Amino acid sequence: MTNFNKILPCTLRHEGFYSIHPDDPGGETFRGIARNRHPKWPGWKIIDRKRAYQKFPRNLRYDRKLKDLVYFFYKDNFWSKIQGDRIPSHMIAKELFDTAVNVSPPRAIKFMQRALNIFNREQDLFPDLKVDGIIGSKTLNAISVIKIEDAKLIFWMNIIQGCYYLKITERNPAFEAFPRGWIKRLK
Repeated sequence: MTNFNKILPCTLRHEGFYSIHPDDPGGETFRGIARNRHPKWPGWKIIDRKRAYQKFPRNLRYDRKLKDLVYFFYKDNFWSKIQGDRIPSHMIAKELFDTAVNVSPPRAIKFMQRALNIFNREQDLFPDLKVDGIIGSKTLNAISVIKIEDAKLIFWMNIIQGCYYLKITERNPAFEAFPRGWIKRLK
């Protein structure tokens, strides 16, 4: 089974520490939590208090309360929404979680559902999944019954995710600042 405590640090490496990037629509971010998207996240109060001290933002690294708030933010907003504890493969859960953090849980689940449909052997293993962005019993069953290596499913999930990045970058040239980081997520 999967273990959130082992998966979260891998995703946080992609999310970075603290930044304010002029082209990022999320604005100020801490550990990938965008202030513009999550203005009520309680960690912002701690960050605002610590901003007045020397060595900001490095002084945020050692705040235990802030670390706990990050942990529960990701567990509540992403891990629980992808039902990570119910996914039988650690590799698939890790990939799905990281994708959900980057593009949203429903979109990440749709990427996985599309990839699963590729491997259902013309509906011999399971009927085509409805690509609805919801993890239900049919999607969980499909993960259990596909007879391929996890890496092959993840490969197709990454292809679909890469196509998504291409599409949004072509629509909005300001996103051209981000593909180098997105590529790291696809490896």
